[in-house]
Amino acid sequence: MKRLPENARILVVKFNAIGDVVMTTPALRDLRAAYPRAHITLLVGSWSAPVIRNNPHLDEILEFDSSILEFDQTPFFKRKWLSIARLILRLRRGRYDAAIVLHALPTVHLFVRLAGIPIRYGMLREGRSARHLTASVPEDLGPERYYAANYQDVVALAGAPLGPTQSEVHSSAEEVAQADRLLAEAGIGPGVEFLLVAPGGGRNPREDMQARRWPKERFAEVLLDLIARRPGFRVVLSGAGSDREETSYIASRLPGAVDFTSRLTLGQLFRVAQRAGAVLCNDSSVLHIGIAARRPVVAPFGPTSARQRMPDWALPYAWQSPIPCSPCYSGGGYFPGCPIGFQCMRETGSEQILPLLERALDENPAVAAS
Repeated sequence: MKRLPENARILVVKFNAIGDVVMTTPALRDLRAAYPRAHITLLVGSWSAPVIRNNPHLDEILEFDSSILEFDQTPFFKRKWLSIARLILRLRRGRYDAAIVLHALPTVHLFVRLAGIPIRYGMLREGRSARHLTASVPEDLGPERYYAANYQDVVALAGAPLGPTQSEVHSSAEEVAQADRLLAEAGIGPGVEFLLVAPGGGRNPREDMQARRWPKERFAEVLLDLIARRPGFRVVLSGAGSDREETSYIASRLPGAVDFTSRLTLGQLFRVAQRAGAVLCNDSSVLHIGIAARRPVVAPFGPTSARQRMPDWALPYAWQSPIPCSPCYSGGGYFPGCPIGFQCMRETGSEQILPLLERALDENPAVAAS
């Protein structure tokens, strides 16, 4: 593929969600390495923007109101036509040479074409038209491939050599200091080992996938078993306001747990993950933040695929349900529903997750504050 000008103005388009935006960071790093003198801008929705704001591989971030988008099987722009027109005009004023479109759906491709960007690289879902793209790669929704590699395939169209799939999140110095202060106030200073636990998640502007969430009773069970084996070990709970039911349930049954629900920015959460001995969570944004922090993430998987959501180095700490229909969700659309009542998650118990937690903690020394 022909290279872009070395000083090209490049627009990267990724609307949602937090975990998906984190998975774009290997591709952003590859793009910057290939074009160190280019001006690289990311167009991202306000819901996900905080997780990418300090990324050193971007020159500019354009945030837009995520509420103008409605997602179902294809993204359909809500009838906020004036807001959409303003966003298109804003992009036209940017005079971009090329766009890297990290969505596989023609509606998004058309939106970028209307912005007047002459070169448009993107990925394409099977059976969809490529008429709005200059060049495309097929989206691989297979359960055996880490999905972040799809984004790297797209930047390869622009001539970017591909590097590791390790994702990145970057906290500001202020966020690091604030997170360390919150931990210290909770009695978790340097050298105190703790587990970061996020029992909620699976909610974003596109969907609320309850099936991804391991039952809160199971979280409480495995944490009580862990504390019984490791007296004095600390647990830090985290989640958005929508996760309050899960975090409150666990906090009420786990004396000494530190509950940071709704108290952490994404940058602060990343710092807490960096200092944790391990992370216990569902297939959610916290999973991707933990991977970016290079900490072992213990996660139960049922309807979704651990291999699709985690890089190879992280897989030894994941639990994939062994029932024959798991995984049933490819990521290409909504969860298809479950005729057997989420058996994959209900039948995963402490006896499966506790050994993974203990191994993760034993094999990965706690990180001191620094």
